[in-house]
Amino acid sequence: MSLEKVTGIRLKGTNFLESTEIELFRNDSNNGLGLLYGKNGAGKSTISRGFSMISGKEEPSIESASLIDENKRDISLDEEEKKAIFVFNEDFVKNQVELGKDATGLKTIVVMGERIDIQKQLVEAQRIYEETKVAYDNQVTICRRFEDSKEKESPLYWMEQMKKTLKDKDGWAHRDSTIKGSARKTNVTDETYKKFVGRSPKMNEIALRTEFSKKLVELDEAQKGKD
Repeated sequence: MSLEKVTGIRLKGTNFLESTEIELFRNDSNNGLGLLYGKNGAGKSTISRGFSMISGKEEPSIESASLIDENKRDISLDEEEKKAIFVFNEDFVKNQVELGKDATGLKTIVVMGERIDIQKQLVEAQRIYEETKVAYDNQVTICRRFEDSKEKESPLYWMEQMKKTLKDKDGWAHRDSTIKGSARKTNVTDETYKKFVGRSPKMNEIALRTEFSKKLVELDEAQKGKD
C-alpha cells in the first residue's frame, strides 16, 4: 500500500513560495503518528490544504502538492487511497459545521456534514419564498385594481363609462328606442359597446346630430305614408 511509504509532503503555494519538502513521519518509528506545530501564519493550514489537494479536492491557493517517501520520491495514490485521506482543518469547520438556533431561539444547534447543505438550501428557499411572496402580493394588488370598476386602471371602469354614455338622455339607447318607436330606452348590456368598436365617424358630432335629425324626420314621414 502506497500510504505506508509516506514520510512527508512536497508542496508549493501560499506560505511556501518554492517547492518545499516537509518530513512528517519516520518510517523507522512505524507508529503512523506525526505532530506538527507552529505559530500562527507558519503554514500549518497550507500543509493541510496540500493534503486536501492530494485527496482530490480543489485548492486554488496550492500550486502543487504530492506525498513523498523517505528517499524524497513522489508517491502516486490510486483513487481508493485518496479516499483514505481526511483533512479536518479550519476550512472543514467553515464548510461542514454551522451554528444555528432552534425554533425557540434559545438553544444553539450544531449542524454538520451534508445537513449544512440542506440548511443552506432551506435558507435560500426561504429567501426566494419571501421575494416571491412580495411579488405575488404586488400582483394581487394590481389584479384587484383591474377588477374594480371604480379604478381607472380597470377595463371595467371604462366599460361602465361607455355604458353610461350609451344610456345618456341623448345617447344611443334613447335614439335607438326613438327609431324603433319604443317608449322604453333600448337596454344597454356589457356586449352593446362591441357594436361601436372599430367604427370611425366620417363627420363631426354636430354634423352627425344634424344628419340624425334629418333622417329621423324622413323616417317619421315614411311611417306616416307621406311622399
